[in-house]
Amino acid sequence: MLKKLLLLFFVFATVGMFAQPSGRQATDGYSPNRQAPGQPVRRSARGWHHADWQRDSLPGISLDKAYTWLRENRGRQEGKEVVVAILDTKIDVNHEDIRDNLWTHPGEIPGNGLDDDGNGYTDDVHGWNFLGNSDGEDVHYQLRETARAARLLALADTAALGHSDPRRLATLRKYAAAYREDSSFFRHNFRLLDSIYGSYRDARRILEPLLGKRLRNRASLDSLAELQPGLEGPIDHFRDFILRYNLSDSLIQTNRETDSIQNRYFYNPDYDERAIIGDRPDDFFDRRYGNPMVRGRVPFEHAIGVAGVLAARRDQGLGVQGIANPIRIMPVVMVAEGDEHDKDVALAIRYAVDNGARIINMSWGKRQSLYPEWVADAIRYASERDVLLVHSAGNLADDLDAVDYYPLDYTRDGEFTRSFITVGALAPRRGRSLVARFSSYGQRNVDLFAPGDLIYTAQTGNTRAFKQGTSFAAPLVARVAALVWSYYPDFSAAEIKDILLASATRIDAEVYLPQKDEQAERELVPFSRLSRSGGILNAFAALQLAAVRNRERP
Repeated sequence: MLKKLLLLFFVFATVGMFAQPSGRQATDGYSPNRQAPGQPVRRSARGWHHADWQRDSLPGISLDKAYTWLRENRGRQEGKEVVVAILDTKIDVNHEDIRDNLWTHPGEIPGNGLDDDGNGYTDDVHGWNFLGNSDGEDVHYQLRETARAARLLALADTAALGHSDPRRLATLRKYAAAYREDSSFFRHNFRLLDSIYGSYRDARRILEPLLGKRLRNRASLDSLAELQPGLEGPIDHFRDFILRYNLSDSLIQTNRETDSIQNRYFYNPDYDERAIIGDRPDDFFDRRYGNPMVRGRVPFEHAIGVAGVLAARRDQGLGVQGIANPIRIMPVVMVAEGDEHDKDVALAIRYAVDNGARIINMSWGKRQSLYPEWVADAIRYASERDVLLVHSAGNLADDLDAVDYYPLDYTRDGEFTRSFITVGALAPRRGRSLVARFSSYGQRNVDLFAPGDLIYTAQTGNTRAFKQGTSFAAPLVARVAALVWSYYPDFSAAEIKDILLASATRIDAEVYLPQKDEQAERELVPFSRLSRSGGILNAFAALQLAAVRNRERP
């Protein structure tokens, strides 16, 4: 029985931390989209995502080659400033890799307590935080969308709703069923982890006095088993499970804390996730909430890594080599651990558009959406004002032609915008393992791929680390879009998207299809089947194509 429990623990520990049972990606929380666990990569490989496919034999975006081309063809001419909104968590705005690229509101006077420009947001000097209140408190954890649906369903008059909006009732019931399944999973998992931890602690208490530092030595355990056959249980625990899977006290504790958070917040029907903010999340017209504090520490720090990929400067000799052009980052906070609120998403998009963003980066997503029409209207609002939106495809190895991953650029009636890009992730390898194992894909609903595994980028406190996820592929696309737009500002958002897709490096080869089950036999498919373009982001080719099309403009 103990061995069975331990095996189950291993499955939950390795899978449960990185994906939700319903397929929900937790915007980098408890998913491969969080941060890479410190893989040892050669120092020379830190900029692999900037490399050139032909010259360097790495699936990079030819950024260094693009920079050389700009220097040779543009000399000292700088591109025009492009504002890129990062819709994400709070951010370390003082990080040396990005502090000089922070957007400052031209019409706002800092700290005077007034809405100087009349945009409805007081003192929004560097952006807006939709998850904070006037006392400086922040929402750290949010419910899953399925839990919100279960709560709404419990309060609904189902007979009346079934008559007035049967599709809405069906959606609530579908999501509520997923909530019951997922919440049951995590309650069971937490009890299991408690049992496992108790067994681990008991075995360690018995064996450590006998073996000391040799507790994790298999030969020592084998010898002890021969000398004291009565200790078979705890010895088997360490020899056949703890050592086999290289588990530790800290790993077990981390998993217990992970599931504790799931139970206390994500799937807890009694958790009031908006108590700090005080708004009505199901009322789109209750809009006056939040604060201007976009900087600061939160449990889930994600935006800093995105910003490091997006805007770290090449000319300062610091840790991250970004793309050289005058970009300005506009932080808009609406992400915490859990699922984003559709109202926050829609208002964040509108805020970015109204305050001058040309590109909006969205490195997050979710499987369910209670108010997709609010977000779709905001995307239309952005598209009508010539703003480009870039969205990560997610880390669930899903076929996005078969499942929805919100926000979407399509409805039942088809695609409704031409200025929305969805990005999959590449690994730092050519050949069959080109596509990151976790990346979602789709020949219709993913536009192109960019590096997203082992990306060296900024993290809080003037430090840097390797991270992974489509979260870090999306800002590469946003960054190249900004680069092209800065030198060729007359193109529309739809034209910029078309240039990026048309100039992508086509790969005529078979690759392994991303998959959730690491034990299953891997399937080979043509790379061209995994995205609309069938290609990899190429900054050099994009600039060349933009130059040609710019000359051909009437």
